[in-house]
Amino acid sequence: MSHLRIAILGAGPAGLSAGLWLKNLGLSPIILECQDTLGGMLNLNFLNNNWILGHPNVTGQELSRRFCAHALLSGVEIRLGVQATTLIPTQPGEANLTLGDGTNILCAALVIATGSRYRGREVLANALNEHASVASGLIICGPFAFLDIATQTGKHILIVGGGDNAYENARLLLDAGARVTLVSRSRARAQQQMLTAVVNRPGCAVYEDSHVIALTEHGKSIMARICSPNGEHPTPVDKVHILAGYEPNTRFLTNFLPAEWQSMLQTDQVGYLQVDAWGRTCIPGIYAVGDVCNPEFPSVISALAQGAKTAKVIERDLRNALSFIQYPPKCAIT
Repeated sequence: MSHLRIAILGAGPAGLSAGLWLKNLGLSPIILECQDTLGGMLNLNFLNNNWILGHPNVTGQELSRRFCAHALLSGVEIRLGVQATTLIPTQPGEANLTLGDGTNILCAALVIATGSRYRGREVLANALNEHASVASGLIICGPFAFLDIATQTGKHILIVGGGDNAYENARLLLDAGARVTLVSRSRARAQQQMLTAVVNRPGCAVYEDSHVIALTEHGKSIMARICSPNGEHPTPVDKVHILAGYEPNTRFLTNFLPAEWQSMLQTDQVGYLQVDAWGRTCIPGIYAVGDVCNPEFPSVISALAQGAKTAKVIERDLRNALSFIQYPPKCAIT
């Protein structure tokens, strides 16, 4: 089956893992990445990571370099800076994938590995109106909140978010001698050890079931108005870190798939693709791996595992002649 091309959208850990396994299983994967670099969100992981077995104290950027080098060494075909625009079924067992540069690729299966993106200033859209604009340098979004932490000594940082990243950022800032105010719309979702490392520490204030209703720039600082169950709290801060989670990169699918397929591709309320235990979507021949379909446990580990697991089932499905068909029947993810 080495002549069968499997198109993979996205060159993050999930896409690279799927490509490597498909290549080793005797198929011909081609990874298509709209950015000019490989590795996806790993390239924005600036901290040493101690969660990946066998890779202690390695940054996401270094992991990205290792993953990419392995995929290239194995002969996986990768194209950078290309955008997949449409997917049209041609005949049973094949679909035509069109790229932004006009290139057409006939493929026997498609793997969506487009990952997720961090939420940014839109989280504070109601607080950032036309009368209260704040310079972008005073509002830091997503992974960039973990840069230059050592230089924040004596500063007061407002963190918007209640998950692991928000509380890890707070711990690092507190350790560096900064003051921190945490605001989350619900109860904190961070791991218990992260909560314990932050809550009740000197220089730290936590507002749960709360939100920021206004931000107004005053010179080099910001006046934040926080609304909590106990009322409003005017709070002057030096910077705002938005660490309010991620959203899946699935918006492109609206124009990418034929109309009859769009209504069949199941997503949750946020837009994460819903797949079965092996990464199959409701459309035969279309699979999804990694953070784009895994809101419960988005991580490097789960992305690598899903990429490998789905590659195995693609090889099996193709042997059993389960692939693209013109009008796939409706089904439900179980």
